[in-house]
This record gives sequence, C-alpha cells and structure tokens, in this order.
Amino acid sequence: MNARRVAVPNRACAARLTAALVLVCAVLGCASGFMYDGVTYRTKGEAINAVRSDLGTSLDMVRPAGTRLAGSATVVVPNLQRIQEKGVVTSGAVSSEQVSYIAETLQLAYFSMAKGLEQAEVFDSVQIRESYDPAATDPDTDWVVLLDLVDLNTAQWYLRRKTTDGRVAVPVDLGLERHARGLAWTKTVRSTAMSLGATNSSPGASSAALNAPRSAPDTTPATRVASGTAFVVAPGAYLVSNHHVAGDCRRVTTDVEGQEVEFKIVSTDEKNDLVILKGAIQSEPVTFAAEPARQGARVVTIGYPLRGVLASRATVSEGIISNLSGPQNDASLFQISAPVQPGNSGGPLLDDSGHVIGIVVAKLDALKMAAFTGDIPQNVNFAIKHSVVTAFLDGAGITYRTGSRSTPFSTTQVSQIGGKSTVPIDCWR
Repeated sequence: MNARRVAVPNRACAARLTAALVLVCAVLGCASGFMYDGVTYRTKGEAINAVRSDLGTSLDMVRPAGTRLAGSATVVVPNLQRIQEKGVVTSGAVSSEQVSYIAETLQLAYFSMAKGLEQAEVFDSVQIRESYDPAATDPDTDWVVLLDLVDLNTAQWYLRRKTTDGRVAVPVDLGLERHARGLAWTKTVRSTAMSLGATNSSPGASSAALNAPRSAPDTTPATRVASGTAFVVAPGAYLVSNHHVAGDCRRVTTDVEGQEVEFKIVSTDEKNDLVILKGAIQSEPVTFAAEPARQGARVVTIGYPLRGVLASRATVSEGIISNLSGPQNDASLFQISAPVQPGNSGGPLLDDSGHVIGIVVAKLDALKMAAFTGDIPQNVNFAIKHSVVTAFLDGAGITYRTGSRSTPFSTTQVSQIGGKSTVPIDCWR
C-alpha cells in the first residue's frame, strides 16, 4: 500500500465521523499517529497493545445479563479492507503504517463490541464473523447484529431478525463513561431484540445444565463461553490456570495440531483464583523462580487474548513489576505494567531468566479496582505470586521445577522459553 491521506481520529471526532465511528473514537480515546489516550508510542505494535489493554478493561466490566434470549446470533463486523476504504477520513498525508494502525484500532473496537455481546450471554449462542460487506452477509442464525459501514455518513450498528424484514438501529450511549458503554450497549441489544419479539430461553437449555452436578448425565450441547491460557507445571501434563477461566466449566479443551484435547480438572482454589488441569499434551514444564521477585524487575507475559478474534498465536507483552502488593496491600499479588486483556488470564508471568514468578489475572474487575477508583488505570494489571501457585501445587502433591536467577535473556528468548509450556484453553458450559 502506498502512502495515503488520512484524518487522525481526534480531528475526525470533531468533524466528519458518523455515530458509529464517533463511538469508536470515544471508546479508544482518539489517536494521532501512534498516539493513544494521550500517550505517544514508538511503534504501531506498542500502541495496538495499549488499545487492546484498554478494550480488555471495557470487556472485563461486561457480565451475563441474566436469562438468555432464545435463539442463536451472529455478529458481523467489517474486515480491514472495508474499514480502510470506507471508514478512514482523508485529510493529511501519513504513511501506510499509520493508515494500518487506524484501521486495526477501529476493527479492534468493533470486535470488542462483538465479544461483549457474547460475554453478556444475551442469546443462547453468539458467533462472530468479519465480512467486506456485513449488511450483505446472511448467516444461518436466528439473529444478526451487524455494523453497516457504507461510507462516512452510514456507519451504524443494526439488529435483524431472520424471520422478519428490515433491521433496527442499536444506538450506543456516548454520554456514559467509556468503560461502561459496552455493558450498556449489550443491554440495549437485548431490549431491542425483546421489542422485535424475542423470548427468554427455556431453563432446560441453559441454567439447568449449569446447575447440574458434574457426575450427572448431561446431554445438552456444550457452548464455548470463555477462553484463556494455561501452562504446564509438571510432567504428566499437569497445567495451571485461573479458577475464573476453567474452574467451573463442564469441559476444558485445547487444540493440538487441529485435534481437540480435553483436560480434567484436578483441583481448584477459588479464593486464590487457581485451578490445576491434567491432559494428554506434550509440552515442556516451566521452571519456577527460586528467589522472590523484585520491584522494578522486567517481566514478560505470554497468553492468548481474545482468541478467535485476534491472532491464533500467543501474544507476548513486556513490562515491569510496579508494586510487590496488589489492591489494598494484598500480598498474594504483584502489580505489573505489562498490558493484559481477556484471554491472558491464566498465562505465566516470567522474569528475565525465563522463570515463572506469577500467573496473570486479566479480569481486573474481579479485583474490584473500579470500586476503589471509579475507573481502571491503563496498564495497571495484576498477577498471582508464584509462592501462592507453588503452595497450591504442594497441597495437591505435584512436583515442579525451580531454578535460580541466571544471566538475563532478551524478551525474545524469554518468550521462546515460556512459549514451549503455554497453551490456549477453552471453557465449555
């Protein structure tokens, strides 16, 4: 792609973007070049990571809305080609990389809205697709939620019921604090669907299955409700993840070379948000650090954020240990600056020797940060200390490896070490 002319979103917010793009700009904090939310980043990748982290915070605030509506839904968002052609204002020459940054940022916001609808469990099931022309896409589901991005004067979310003609606009409340908009929008989708004749799903297809004892026969189809990360801690394919990712699932699975592998839940610790899994995979166990971590030390996270939406390969982020305690001086947690988002939960936190010093907790609302501050600061994230993890493993009788600090490795080398032990997991209910 050659250099082209494009408006930076802060100008577009004030002038030519339509409601949907104004929404995105408001959610994202309007960028200029590689600037995001008032911070200038050296590279597009760093800026995109900041966007993902912020959108992850918004997603963390979305909770199931209650009883699901009967039927399946597909959320269709524009692909990058459509966004670059129809959703970028031309005003001022910039590089192709800057154009790509703006387009990717917009698409991340669209996917975040779509993932929020899935996470809110508005319908019995939700799938997400991208298309050059979402309005022309006709998936075989009961409901279609789409972003119609025709030009700068036609960019709007719509809800369509397959059994009726026409579609209804689903507005977004721009008057709300930006991290609350996604949750409010899912409620608007629900109320709009109700106005179009949607009915509540039967209890037998949802809550009954969730409340059934694990040992009871259950013939209802399982639905993938969440994704996260786990890592191998001992030979015999023992893995650790977060309880909120895998502790209450009917099934926990991963994909190995196109084949589904199912894990058994060995032990859970809801208080410390930990779970031990066991499954038939061949991966290298991690090595836990023998020494306590140090404030200011460089750390690396490995995980699978927004799996099925972002890249299928592991995402690596770098930061430091900002504080040796969590909220309200919680000594079981680190505060870290490395960007994390939903899907990073359960992944390893590695020091510069490639040793595990913690396990990432991406669900910041579980730490009640919003209640303390009224907002969640950017890149203020947390990890469970490795001493808590190893104590859990000791209690389960699982032997693990430890190692002393060695000559520091590069971030690339650390990610290669940790990547050998880290896998994506899916929770089914």
